[in-house]
Amino acid sequence: MTLEILQQAHAVERDEISETWSFALLDTASVLAHYMETVRGIDAETARLRAIMLIALLDRFWFFQRLPGVETEPETTLDALTDFWWTAFSPRGCL
Repeated sequence: MTLEILQQAHAVERDEISETWSFALLDTASVLAHYMETVRGIDAETARLRAIMLIALLDRFWFFQRLPGVETEPETTLDALTDFWWTAFSPRGCL
């Protein structure tokens, strides 16, 4: 529900919402990227890009999940998302 509100607000007040949304995205991505740099040994820019892409994956998935006919089984969804995130954050040698 919060994402829907943000998307609607962004459509109406693009400049005001964009700054807040960008800050939230980049702040969260920074934390995730730091972990990837530290644990996975990934360079900073690649880690930042991967973090943003993982966040985008969740955002778009939940958007499309709400469309008619796109429903998925919760357990299958959780398994797939866990696999994506586990792969992204597992220390080298654990995969």
